[in-house]
Amino acid sequence: STNCTLTVKYENTTVGSGTGNISIVYKYNNGTTAPTPATAAVNWNVSQSTANLVITGDVTNPYIFPTTLRDGSGESSTHVFTIKNTGEVAATGISSAVNSTTLSGLFTANNPPGISCDATLNPNAICMLGVQFGSIPDNTSAGTKNGDLTISYKESAGATTNSSLVQNIQAQVAGSGSAIFY
Repeated sequence: STNCTLTVKYENTTVGSGTGNISIVYKYNNGTTAPTPATAAVNWNVSQSTANLVITGDVTNPYIFPTTLRDGSGESSTHVFTIKNTGEVAATGISSAVNSTTLSGLFTANNPPGISCDATLNPNAICMLGVQFGSIPDNTSAGTKNGDLTISYKESAGATTNSSLVQNIQAQVAGSGSAIFY
């Protein structure tokens, strides 16, 4: 008795799934055709390849800016986030928005020179986006301030809706009369 392994490659590109049978006609005993083919049930599944954007590096969610800023000081702090496409196809239609959920204008998009994300990000490629905290208007209340960096994109060529990656951000504001120790 001899065994063999048979690999079958399914090349249909239409998304879907199903079941069926595969028949194998074989010969034995020096070329005698078997009276009936061997059959086996098979299940198949074709899924859509997609893009998947993630923020890489040692970044917690929320990301907490390490510097406390004082209201009215004119100071600001920028963090650059690295975005990677871990999917199988390009992410397209990429756009980003930064908003402050506690006080308008505290967090803004601010890419340092040479830092950007284009509208398309290929598989395994990276791009970078800068988020600025501050400057803090005079008489802004002290405490934790919150915002979001939202990256929207199409995860496949036929996608009709956007997928989103949301990175929460937080930072601390000290009142102008507060002492800040570094």
